[in-house]
Amino acid sequence: GAVFQSGKTDFTLLDIGGQDTKVVKVRNGQAVDFMTNDRCAASSGRYLENMAAVLGLSLEELSACSEGPVELNTTCAIFGETEIIARIVEGYSSQSLAAGVNYSLYRRSATMLKQLASETIILSGGCALNGALRRIIARELGKEVLVLPRPQLNGAIGCCAWGFRKVAASKTNE
Repeated sequence: GAVFQSGKTDFTLLDIGGQDTKVVKVRNGQAVDFMTNDRCAASSGRYLENMAAVLGLSLEELSACSEGPVELNTTCAIFGETEIIARIVEGYSSQSLAAGVNYSLYRRSATMLKQLASETIILSGGCALNGALRRIIARELGKEVLVLPRPQLNGAIGCCAWGFRKVAASKTNE
């Protein structure tokens, strides 16, 4: 899907969905390595939804915040809520806390991104719509970061592109 949508053949794909995070190293248009965090919803779309609700922000407002992040140590959706409330009581602004939430999203995937490094990182999944995440990754890793035109549909687009290639290949063999 990312090859089809971006036209690129060498990159690292970061796909953060509602419940998990996947990092795929792509070379010559083929996946050559893969890592995932699927043990819990930490630092996924569900985590962002929960934290935005606690902060009283929309997802769009949350995804605008990348500067001056408050350090947040908990990426668990349950414990993260308690930590955010404690930081609100300490007097931190919603924008700084939102930036901290976005930075924790980056930190959760940073090790995988570094292990499967490429000069270009392509974002897919619903969290690709988070502009702060894109800015943080570019700043922290010094890499080109692209967002697919239809990031939430990338998997389905990839299935369609793969199926189309298979059908086209079988017709040329007839």
